[in-house]
Amino acid sequence: MDDQKLKDYFKFDEEDLQANQQGELSERQKNDILNRKKNGLLNHALAAIGISADTNTSKETVRKAEGRINIVTVRMGVKMPKTIHEVQIGEKTFLVDESIANVMMQGDEYILYYIGGSDPSSAAGGLIRMELSIPMTNIMSAELISKAN
Repeated sequence: MDDQKLKDYFKFDEEDLQANQQGELSERQKNDILNRKKNGLLNHALAAIGISADTNTSKETVRKAEGRINIVTVRMGVKMPKTIHEVQIGEKTFLVDESIANVMMQGDEYILYYIGGSDPSSAAGGLIRMELSIPMTNIMSAELISKAN
């Protein structure tokens, strides 16, 4: 798969990837996270009741998950069914949108660099997703290691 497709989908560049490989966020990623926190729904809701949300990005840790990916479609709900898409890598699960199949190939081996927990309810991932109308991942960058046989 084309590296540029990964960069476009997850919105990172070579500088971001290099920082993530070192376990750090790039300056651009720190600014993006800070802006999301400042402009996010959670921050506005807290401000309305007089509480200031934590906008410190130094607490964010870049982690990595490595291995073969499994792209899964999950149908949830009965009365109001909803379909979500996940990328599973090892024991980690990340929410993605349906276009992921145009970017990553089932069974290929990747390294995914992410912040917070990979659980959709994690603080960092949840904050990022909560501000968008579609499910979003807390993956900061990714790289293809090998293609499936």
